[in-house]
Amino acid sequence: MERMAILCEERVAASDLGMLHAEERRPPSWRDIERQANHEALCMNSGNRTLAAQQLGISLRTLQYRLKEYQLEDDGAGAIAQAKNHDC
Repeated sequence: MERMAILCEERVAASDLGMLHAEERRPPSWRDIERQANHEALCMNSGNRTLAAQQLGISLRTLQYRLKEYQLEDDGAGAIAQAKNHDC
């Protein structure tokens, strides 16, 4: 603590101690986890939705719905485009 007080110019802030704000400490929501899983499945299968759906154990229609819901649709810059370009 003494070193921290010496190194900080005026006062010690929470960021100086490596403490996170409450919103940064929260665990990921189910939605965040599901979105990430969909994105990773697309990346692992080079953007192939059928293979990604099989890997996730869901129907192609369900994956398509989730891609739209999580805004991962193929808009030229989304997850599918990244997966096809191997930019994941």
